[in-house]
Amino acid sequence: MVARRVGAERCSLETAVEFDPRDHRHLAGITAYYNTLNWYYLYLTRADDGRAVLELLSSDSGRRTVYPELTVDASTAGRVGLRAAYDGPVVRFAYDLGDGWRELPVELDATILSDEHAALIIDGEPAAWASPARSSGCGCRTSATTACTPTSTTPPTWNTETSGAVTWARHGTGLLFPELPPVDDPHRRS
Repeated sequence: MVARRVGAERCSLETAVEFDPRDHRHLAGITAYYNTLNWYYLYLTRADDGRAVLELLSSDSGRRTVYPELTVDASTAGRVGLRAAYDGPVVRFAYDLGDGWRELPVELDATILSDEHAALIIDGEPAAWASPARSSGCGCRTSATTACTPTSTTPPTWNTETSGAVTWARHGTGLLFPELPPVDDPHRRS
């Protein structure tokens, strides 16, 4: 992975991939990323029918959205150019299959890639910028000032509580993480 912090309201980032995905689980592409909950991802993958395709996926506050209407057949391209262009409050993606740049016909909301959007607001006040954690069975011990420290192979204990419209998961002695909403993907492959 190569990452570059965007420091301007108007700029573009380009890359090229030479990638032959074996199936839909193999992905390579370009992302406009703020954190694990807020991002856009244009990627090359393999469709169910065997073709190499470009697909777009996004996450806004953890709610993922697929854009099947924007799928592009890339099966004839050996090298694919990918571009993310920031234009103030808009992000646009483009691709080059060897015959010149073409923009995806969608303008995406760049404001979800900001501190203001990523802050969890409860009762009018910012509550957390933390990314939600998921139990991986590591047996973590945490406190408000220390990082996750493996202590055993026993899964950590999680308790939940509700504050307004937000459900929180409490891990260990005090760190709170908002739970991820379910994936909104009617085309999800199992």
